[in-house]
Amino acid sequence: MKDGRPAMVAAGAIAAFFVGFIVTYALPMTDPALTAVTRHSIAYGEETERGKAVYDREGCVFCHTQQVRPVKADVGLGRATRPDRYSKDSRSVIGLARIGPDLACVGERFQDAGAIRAYLSQPIEQRPYSKMPSLTYLSAGELEDLSAYLASLTCGDG
Repeated sequence: MKDGRPAMVAAGAIAAFFVGFIVTYALPMTDPALTAVTRHSIAYGEETERGKAVYDREGCVFCHTQQVRPVKADVGLGRATRPDRYSKDSRSVIGLARIGPDLACVGERFQDAGAIRAYLSQPIEQRPYSKMPSLTYLSAGELEDLSAYLASLTCGDG
């Protein structure tokens, strides 16, 4: 009779993977706060939805996050991000890495969409230490839409 230990180990590893998946991914997705639409949820208009598409297409998510965490390192970036803030999003753009500044509250750090557009066009002129490339290759409409989207990202009143 063959020793069944390798099969038992493999079955245990697969079971552990599925338990881990359920606990870390599946159960949190059932949290009603993720789908609850509240006054903190961002509502997108046509222009901001197009701007969000430009943000996605240009890969901004690879350098910028949109999530202020409740940790010491994020003090000064804005109020900690609430799950209901993104309940109206059709695609998540919370971010992968924070190479550039967090953009969760970026609309509050600029005077208006025009100031954001000026920055996107010539970031190094406004902030010489910036590593962000100029986005002047975008069409005027795309730059306008992206600026409107970024201006819509605010942390609100609490």
